[in-house]
Amino acid sequence: MISEFVEQLSPYSYALPLSFSKGNTLLTCGRKYDLQYIKRAQKIEAPHKEVMVVGKFTHKVLELCLNKAQHFGWEQDAVDFGGSWMQVHKQMPMTLKEYDMTESLRVPTEEVFHKLMSAIRTYRMKVFPEMMICMSRTGKVAPSIKWNNRFFYGFIDFIGITPNYKKALVIDYKSHSKNDDDIEKTALQLSTYAYCLFMWHPELEQVQYGVAYLPDTDIDLQPAIVRGSDEYQQLEDRVFSFFREYIEKLNAKAFAPTASKLCDWCEYVDKCEAIHEF
Repeated sequence: MISEFVEQLSPYSYALPLSFSKGNTLLTCGRKYDLQYIKRAQKIEAPHKEVMVVGKFTHKVLELCLNKAQHFGWEQDAVDFGGSWMQVHKQMPMTLKEYDMTESLRVPTEEVFHKLMSAIRTYRMKVFPEMMICMSRTGKVAPSIKWNNRFFYGFIDFIGITPNYKKALVIDYKSHSKNDDDIEKTALQLSTYAYCLFMWHPELEQVQYGVAYLPDTDIDLQPAIVRGSDEYQQLEDRVFSFFREYIEKLNAKAFAPTASKLCDWCEYVDKCEAIHEF
Protein backbone atom coordinates (compact mmCIF):
# COMPACT_ATOMS: atom_id res chain seq x y z
CA MET A 1 0.00 0.00 0.00
CA ILE A 2 2.79 2.47 0.87
CA SER A 3 4.44 1.92 -2.51
CA GLU A 4 1.12 2.93 -4.14
CA PHE A 5 1.10 6.20 -2.19
CA VAL A 6 4.70 6.83 -3.22
CA GLU A 7 3.84 6.25 -6.88
CA GLN A 8 0.91 8.67 -6.69
CA LEU A 9 3.16 11.31 -5.12
CA SER A 10 6.00 10.86 -7.61
CA PRO A 11 4.89 13.76 -9.89
CA TYR A 12 5.42 16.19 -7.01
CA SER A 13 9.09 16.69 -6.19
CA TYR A 14 8.20 18.64 -3.03
CA ALA A 15 5.69 16.11 -1.67
CA LEU A 16 8.12 13.65 -0.07
CA PRO A 17 9.26 12.85 2.47
CA LEU A 18 6.00 13.39 4.32
CA SER A 19 5.74 14.33 7.98
CA PHE A 20 2.59 14.85 10.00
CA SER A 21 3.32 18.58 10.15
CA LYS A 22 3.77 18.77 6.39
CA GLY A 23 0.58 16.87 5.62
CA ASN A 24 -1.44 18.74 8.22
CA THR A 25 -0.24 22.06 6.80
CA LEU A 26 -1.72 21.23 3.38
CA LEU A 27 -4.96 19.99 4.92
CA THR A 28 -5.23 23.11 7.09
CA CYS A 29 -4.12 25.87 4.69
CA GLY A 30 -3.03 25.29 1.12
CA ARG A 31 -1.43 28.74 0.86
CA LYS A 32 0.93 28.09 3.76
CA TYR A 33 1.89 24.73 2.22
CA ASP A 34 2.59 26.42 -1.11
CA LEU A 35 4.75 29.12 0.49
CA GLN A 36 6.61 26.78 2.84
CA TYR A 37 7.20 23.62 0.80
CA ILE A 38 6.86 24.62 -2.86
CA LYS A 39 8.01 28.23 -3.10
CA ARG A 40 10.18 28.00 0.07
CA ALA A 41 9.38 31.63 0.80
CA GLN A 42 11.23 33.54 3.48
CA LYS A 43 9.51 33.46 6.85
CA ILE A 44 8.94 36.32 9.24
CA GLU A 45 9.62 35.79 12.95
CA ALA A 46 6.91 33.50 14.21
CA PRO A 47 4.08 35.37 15.95
CA HIS A 48 3.76 34.32 19.61
CA LYS A 49 7.34 33.07 19.39
CA GLU A 50 7.60 32.94 23.15
CA VAL A 51 5.01 30.15 23.34
CA MET A 52 7.07 28.08 20.90
CA VAL A 53 10.22 28.77 22.92
CA VAL A 54 8.51 27.57 26.10
CA GLY A 55 7.37 24.40 24.36
CA LYS A 56 10.87 23.68 23.08
CA PHE A 57 12.33 24.39 26.52
CA THR A 58 10.04 22.00 28.42
CA HIS A 59 10.62 19.28 25.83
CA LYS A 60 14.37 19.62 26.29
CA VAL A 61 14.10 19.49 30.08
CA LEU A 62 12.04 16.29 30.02
CA GLU A 63 14.36 14.70 27.45
CA LEU A 64 17.42 15.56 29.56
CA CYS A 65 15.86 14.28 32.80
CA LEU A 66 14.74 11.01 31.24
CA ASN A 67 18.15 10.40 29.69
CA LYS A 68 19.81 11.03 33.06
CA ALA A 69 17.32 8.80 34.89
CA GLN A 70 17.84 6.00 32.38
CA HIS A 71 21.60 6.27 32.84
CA PHE A 72 21.20 5.82 36.61
CA GLY A 73 18.78 2.89 36.37
CA TRP A 74 15.60 4.85 37.12
CA GLU A 75 16.50 5.39 40.77
CA GLN A 76 13.93 7.55 42.57
CA ASP A 77 16.32 10.36 43.52
CA ALA A 78 18.87 9.96 40.73
CA VAL A 79 17.85 13.14 38.89
CA ASP A 80 18.12 16.68 40.22
CA PHE A 81 15.18 18.12 38.32
CA GLY A 82 15.93 21.71 39.38
CA GLY A 83 19.54 21.36 38.30
CA SER A 84 18.49 19.96 34.93
CA TRP A 85 15.98 22.80 34.54
CA MET A 86 18.69 25.41 35.08
CA GLN A 87 21.09 23.50 32.80
CA VAL A 88 18.66 23.89 29.90
CA HIS A 89 18.11 27.56 30.80
CA LYS A 90 21.85 28.16 30.37
CA GLN A 91 21.72 26.51 26.94
CA MET A 92 18.71 28.54 25.71
CA PRO A 93 18.95 32.36 25.81
CA MET A 94 15.53 33.84 26.60
CA THR A 95 13.73 37.11 26.98
CA LEU A 96 12.39 38.00 30.42
CA LYS A 97 8.85 37.18 29.27
CA GLU A 98 9.94 33.75 27.99
CA TYR A 99 11.81 33.09 31.24
CA ASP A 100 8.75 33.96 33.33
CA MET A 101 6.55 31.72 31.17
CA THR A 102 8.91 28.75 31.61
CA GLU A 103 9.08 29.32 35.36
CA SER A 104 5.29 29.05 35.60
CA LEU A 105 5.63 25.51 34.23
CA ARG A 106 8.50 24.33 36.44
CA VAL A 107 6.41 22.63 39.16
CA PRO A 108 3.82 20.98 36.87
CA THR A 109 6.54 19.76 34.48
CA GLU A 110 8.35 18.14 37.40
CA GLU A 111 5.10 16.42 38.44
CA VAL A 112 4.65 15.02 34.93
CA PHE A 113 8.27 13.80 34.99
CA HIS A 114 7.63 11.89 38.22
CA LYS A 115 4.45 10.37 36.78
CA LEU A 116 6.45 9.13 33.80
CA MET A 117 9.14 7.78 36.13
CA SER A 118 6.51 5.87 38.12
CA ALA A 119 5.13 4.22 34.97
CA ILE A 120 8.63 3.39 33.75
CA ARG A 121 9.56 1.68 37.02
CA THR A 122 6.23 -0.15 37.28
CA TYR A 123 6.42 -1.66 33.80
CA ARG A 124 10.25 -1.75 33.58
CA MET A 125 10.05 0.01 30.22
CA LYS A 126 12.91 0.75 27.89
CA VAL A 127 12.57 4.44 27.09
CA PHE A 128 13.34 6.46 23.96
CA PRO A 129 13.04 10.21 24.71
CA GLU A 130 12.63 12.46 21.64
CA MET A 131 13.02 9.70 19.09
CA MET A 132 12.70 9.93 15.32
CA ILE A 133 10.65 7.24 13.58
CA CYS A 134 10.80 6.77 9.80
CA MET A 135 8.90 4.75 7.22
CA SER A 136 10.65 3.96 3.96
CA ARG A 137 9.07 4.16 0.52
CA THR A 138 8.63 0.39 0.64
CA GLY A 139 6.92 0.43 4.04
CA LYS A 140 9.88 -0.54 6.23
CA VAL A 141 9.99 1.29 9.58
CA ALA A 142 13.17 2.15 11.49
CA PRO A 143 14.54 4.93 13.70
CA SER A 144 16.61 6.29 10.82
CA ILE A 145 16.24 5.94 7.05
CA LYS A 146 18.14 7.92 4.43
CA TRP A 147 16.28 11.08 3.42
CA ASN A 148 15.77 10.09 -0.23
CA ASN A 149 14.29 6.74 0.82
CA ARG A 150 11.81 8.15 3.34
CA PHE A 151 8.07 8.14 2.82
CA PHE A 152 7.15 9.39 6.30
CA TYR A 153 9.02 10.57 9.39
CA GLY A 154 8.27 12.16 12.74
CA PHE A 155 9.71 12.94 16.15
CA ILE A 156 8.04 11.28 19.13
CA ASP A 157 8.47 12.97 22.51
CA PHE A 158 8.37 9.75 24.53
CA ILE A 159 8.29 6.05 23.68
CA GLY A 160 8.31 3.39 26.38
CA ILE A 161 8.45 -0.31 25.46
CA THR A 162 8.20 -3.24 27.87
CA PRO A 163 11.20 -5.62 28.01
CA ASN A 164 9.39 -8.34 26.04
CA TYR A 165 8.44 -5.81 23.34
CA LYS A 166 4.76 -6.66 23.77
CA LYS A 167 3.47 -3.25 24.85
CA ALA A 168 4.42 0.30 23.92
CA LEU A 169 3.46 3.69 25.31
CA VAL A 170 3.64 6.88 23.19
CA ILE A 171 3.39 10.32 24.84
CA ASP A 172 3.28 13.78 23.29
CA TYR A 173 4.07 16.81 25.47
CA LYS A 174 1.98 19.97 25.33
CA SER A 175 2.95 23.18 27.13
CA HIS A 176 -0.71 24.31 27.11
CA SER A 177 -3.87 22.97 28.71
CA LYS A 178 -6.19 20.59 26.92
CA ASN A 179 -8.45 22.33 24.43
CA ASP A 180 -10.91 21.32 21.74
CA ASP A 181 -8.93 23.00 18.95
CA ASP A 182 -6.12 20.46 18.76
CA ILE A 183 -7.57 17.24 20.22
CA GLU A 184 -8.44 15.74 16.81
CA LYS A 185 -5.18 16.87 15.21
CA THR A 186 -3.07 15.46 18.03
CA ALA A 187 -4.98 12.15 17.97
CA LEU A 188 -4.28 11.81 14.24
CA GLN A 189 -0.61 12.64 14.76
CA LEU A 190 -0.23 10.04 17.51
CA SER A 191 -2.14 7.52 15.41
CA THR A 192 0.49 7.78 12.67
CA TYR A 193 3.23 7.19 15.26
CA ALA A 194 1.36 4.24 16.81
CA TYR A 195 0.94 2.68 13.37
CA CYS A 196 4.66 3.11 12.68
CA LEU A 197 5.49 1.36 15.95
CA PHE A 198 3.29 -1.60 15.05
CA MET A 199 5.13 -1.83 11.72
CA TRP A 200 8.55 -1.42 13.35
CA HIS A 201 8.08 -4.24 15.88
CA PRO A 202 5.89 -7.08 14.55
CA GLU A 203 5.92 -8.65 18.03
CA LEU A 204 4.16 -5.63 19.57
CA GLU A 205 0.72 -6.70 20.76
CA GLN A 206 -0.58 -3.30 21.81
CA VAL A 207 0.22 0.40 21.67
CA GLN A 208 -1.25 3.05 23.94
CA TYR A 209 -0.85 6.75 23.27
CA GLY A 210 -1.63 9.91 25.17
CA VAL A 211 -0.83 13.57 25.73
CA ALA A 212 0.92 15.13 28.72
CA TYR A 213 -0.69 18.54 29.27
CA LEU A 214 2.02 20.12 31.40
CA PRO A 215 0.10 23.05 32.99
CA ASP A 216 -2.50 20.58 34.27
CA THR A 217 0.04 17.88 35.34
CA ASP A 218 -2.29 15.56 33.44
CA ILE A 219 -1.41 12.67 31.13
CA ASP A 220 -4.50 12.04 29.01
CA LEU A 221 -4.23 8.39 27.92
CA GLN A 222 -6.39 6.73 25.27
CA PRO A 223 -7.35 3.04 25.50
CA ALA A 224 -4.65 0.66 24.29
CA ILE A 225 -4.94 -0.47 20.66
CA VAL A 226 -4.51 -4.23 20.29
CA ARG A 227 -3.03 -5.61 17.07
CA GLY A 228 -5.67 -7.33 14.95
CA SER A 229 -8.62 -5.75 16.78
CA ASP A 230 -11.32 -3.56 15.27
CA GLU A 231 -9.57 -0.58 16.82
CA TYR A 232 -6.34 -1.58 15.08
CA GLN A 233 -8.12 -1.67 11.71
CA GLN A 234 -9.63 1.74 12.47
CA LEU A 235 -6.14 3.01 13.28
CA GLU A 236 -4.77 1.83 9.93
CA ASP A 237 -7.80 3.26 8.10
CA ARG A 238 -7.33 6.63 9.83
CA VAL A 239 -3.65 6.81 8.90
CA PHE A 240 -4.21 5.76 5.28
CA SER A 241 -7.08 8.27 4.98
CA PHE A 242 -4.63 10.97 6.05
CA PHE A 243 -2.20 9.92 3.31
CA ARG A 244 -5.00 9.76 0.70
CA GLU A 245 -6.35 13.18 1.61
CA TYR A 246 -2.85 14.63 1.26
CA ILE A 247 -2.60 13.14 -2.25
CA GLU A 248 -6.07 14.38 -3.20
CA LYS A 249 -5.21 17.93 -2.15
CA LEU A 250 -2.01 17.85 -4.21
CA ASN A 251 -3.83 16.50 -7.26
CA ALA A 252 -6.45 19.24 -6.93
CA LYS A 253 -3.74 21.89 -6.48
CA ALA A 254 -5.65 23.01 -3.40
CA PHE A 255 -3.34 25.90 -2.48
CA ALA A 256 -5.95 28.52 -1.60
CA PRO A 257 -5.62 30.25 1.78
CA THR A 258 -7.89 29.23 4.63
CA ALA A 259 -8.50 31.84 7.31
CA SER A 260 -8.60 30.42 10.84
CA LYS A 261 -7.26 30.94 14.35
CA LEU A 262 -3.98 29.50 13.09
CA CYS A 263 -3.39 32.64 11.02
CA ASP A 264 -2.28 34.31 14.26
CA TRP A 265 0.63 31.85 14.40
CA CYS A 266 1.66 31.86 10.74
CA GLU A 267 5.17 32.90 9.65
CA TYR A 268 3.82 33.83 6.20
CA VAL A 269 1.04 36.18 7.25
CA ASP A 270 2.73 39.04 5.38
CA LYS A 271 2.50 37.11 2.10
CA CYS A 272 -1.11 35.98 2.35
CA GLU A 273 -4.19 37.90 1.26
CA ALA A 274 -6.63 35.84 3.36
CA ILE A 275 -9.04 37.89 5.45
CA HIS A 276 -8.29 37.10 9.08
CA GLU A 277 -11.68 36.80 10.63
CA PHE A 278 -10.59 35.08 13.81
